[in-house]
Amino acid sequence: MNHQSNTQFGDIQLLAAEDLTDREGRLVKIDSDGQAALPDAVADLALYVLVDGDASGAPAGLRPLAHGQQARVELKGTVTAGTRVRLATPDGTDDGKVVALGSTAGAYFSPGVALEDGSDGQLLLIQPDPQLVTVASAAIADPSGGTTEDAEARTAIASLIDALEAAGLIATA
Repeated sequence: MNHQSNTQFGDIQLLAAEDLTDREGRLVKIDSDGQAALPDAVADLALYVLVDGDASGAPAGLRPLAHGQQARVELKGTVTAGTRVRLATPDGTDDGKVVALGSTAGAYFSPGVALEDGSDGQLLLIQPDPQLVTVASAAIADPSGGTTEDAEARTAIASLIDALEAAGLIATA
């Protein structure tokens, strides 16, 4: 059996890819250069909490999201305990913050579940359970009606709807 001897548990330091000053509590990712960066998409794998931010090019302290180890992350908006949270939409101001998952269709990175009710700007206590989550769009009804019926097209459309439902991309009718 092979054992890894070069692994590390706990906080790490990486160079900041951008100015991370006063961004503690935000989620960050490791960019393609191996540096700490704020997420720039809602599906980015932001697997670290910034614990010690600094200027671009300076070392930043990161804490990995780990199962069984609670974390505090900065909240945008409000959330109730037990709600899954996701990355807030990056806009230059709220990058790395979290919001309640909600029902807007799309694929999102979720760092975990809120362990307490929270309000805007709070460092929210979460139970890490990092995963990409897909929120399905509303159900789509099979084609019907119209003055001209194309049976083959309706069959093909119904098959597409079934495949999207099976993939979890849309709710079942």
